[in-house]
Parts: sequence; structure tokens; C-alpha cells
Amino acid sequence: HTDSPQKKLEIWLDRANEVEAYFTEHGSLFMPSTTLFHDGANMFRWIHKQKKLQKNGMLSPYQTARLEAMKILCITPKQVSGWNQGYQYAKQYIE
Repeated sequence: HTDSPQKKLEIWLDRANEVEAYFTEHGSLFMPSTTLFHDGANMFRWIHKQKKLQKNGMLSPYQTARLEAMKILCITPKQVSGWNQGYQYAKQYIE
């Protein structure tokens, strides 16, 4: 059965391994939004889905640790150089 928890875990582990290989090869996870896994699924979207699942407490401690090792959950706007300054600048035109 393709939707079994075992199969889902196998797919998750395969995806995590491929993302890890990408991270190792490129030194970061900056990638085009069209980057695909070996089976054609979208890697970029998978990473963002994992962030959302983690934020909502839907990942196991193991999954969270695997993602954190690749710096996936550590990305926040505050780490982007000048983000707050740009936000404050833009905010004055919206309010």
C-alpha cells in the first residue's frame, strides 16, 4: 500500500538524503525553484513544505534534527542582510 506510514517514511528518508547530497555538493540549499528529485518531485517545494510542517509541530525530533543539520529550519528573514531596513522602508508606504 503506497500510503502506509512505512512507505511515507521511506520516501521522506530518500528525499532527506537527496537534499543532504545537494547541500554537500553545493554548500547551501540556494537552488532554482525548478530543482527536482531523481523521481521528478520538486525539491524546492518539498523543503518549504518541511518548514511548514516543522512550524506546526508535525515532524518528529529525528526529522527536525536532520533538517536542522542542513540549516533548513534556521532560515529567517532577520538573517537576510538589510531585511529589517528594507521592511521599515516599505512599511511606510503601506501604512
